[in-house]
Amino acid sequence: MQPRIIGRNLMRSIGSVFSRRCWTVSTEKEDRFIVLTDETNQLDSTQPGAKTKRLIFPSIWLRDNCQCPRCFDTQANSRTIDMMHFDWKVKPEQAQISAAQQLKVAWSDGHHSDFSLEWLKERSFDPDTQNAYLRRNYKFERKAVVGEKFSGDFQKIRLQSDHRGVSSDSFKICGAETTTESPGSDRVLLDWLTHLITYGVALIENSGVELGTIKILARRVAFLRRTQYGETFYVEAKEGATNSAYKAAALQLHVDLPYNRYMPEILFLHCILQSKQKEGGESHLTDCLHVGQEMKASHPKMYDILRSVEVDWSDIGEDSGYEFHAIHREPVVCENKDGEIRRVNFSQPQRDNHFNIPAEDVDSWYEAWSLFVQQVHNSENRALFRLTEGDILVFDNTRLVHGRTAFNDSRILEGGYMDWDLAHSRMRILRKQLHVE
Repeated sequence: MQPRIIGRNLMRSIGSVFSRRCWTVSTEKEDRFIVLTDETNQLDSTQPGAKTKRLIFPSIWLRDNCQCPRCFDTQANSRTIDMMHFDWKVKPEQAQISAAQQLKVAWSDGHHSDFSLEWLKERSFDPDTQNAYLRRNYKFERKAVVGEKFSGDFQKIRLQSDHRGVSSDSFKICGAETTTESPGSDRVLLDWLTHLITYGVALIENSGVELGTIKILARRVAFLRRTQYGETFYVEAKEGATNSAYKAAALQLHVDLPYNRYMPEILFLHCILQSKQKEGGESHLTDCLHVGQEMKASHPKMYDILRSVEVDWSDIGEDSGYEFHAIHREPVVCENKDGEIRRVNFSQPQRDNHFNIPAEDVDSWYEAWSLFVQQVHNSENRALFRLTEGDILVFDNTRLVHGRTAFNDSRILEGGYMDWDLAHSRMRILRKQLHVE
């Protein structure tokens, strides 16, 4: 079926020189789509054979996204159309491109809509435009921290006080010294968040040892997430502790709170007091993004077992007078629809003794689990380091496992959690403010 041409006009784009652009408007497939065609190249003899650009928009989507005051609240940045009174079979009756570079549409329901061409181009259904938008706003780059490079990458993403302006007396990321944030501090904050999402870990040095500093840092991004352990918590040896983190014994590699459906995603650990022993209280980190990717490539059947078999995770106890009984079922490795690792569940203390799978599948699961455990603890995949008082270690709790060696004296960390949704939101705002793509 030939497209129905329902409007035609010429428009000009203003630059150092006026250039004439010729757009036609048509509909296709029984008016289900409005098509904008830039035919300038066909009229330009200097560009023989140049490809004609077409922008295709579903008619119902355009009507649903009308930007007029009756249909869209610009202050709330939200659609106001009442869908119970929406004409689901609405069709365009007339459309044209105006000299003001707007698509003007008259609809079968009697409504009229105006759309700027720039607005339409940004929301084009063209796959290249959509993929660019998804990469910029959703698919943040992540780099697995691998083998011998772990130490190098970890050092590279430290934010040093001598050249990044992060120190106890001029804490630019936190903005502690002033209520107005300079462009420089926003740039440092964006760099820090970018490193954190890319590598999964970043370290801030020389932040002092005052309790509550991570709250200041969190406020520069958004806010901390409260759990059954409070808004912040103190990792120190306590008598009668029900959580193994609150004991002086070695703490096995683990993620925090795998027994929650919405597991905390970003973990802040501020070193307030470090053990005075020459050996003891060292921190461990392993990037399970790397371990999972390697296992998927070298042992796909075992990886698939860890990806598909649901495991029971639990935390039953009491903290500061609050009792809890948290349980959740999810595989060790969780993927998104694109087959990318989105979350890893790993905690020997929090893996429940209820294992609700067929008995004949247990042996194969343990075989896959043992391989994953070995690779997580492999010295080539693991970083061993000692936090210094004043360090704030921040990492992705859905991807990195952490632990520590035993100690016999005092060691205190203040911890807190944040969700990636909040960090991603802050990154988008900073990119826009700083004109960073």
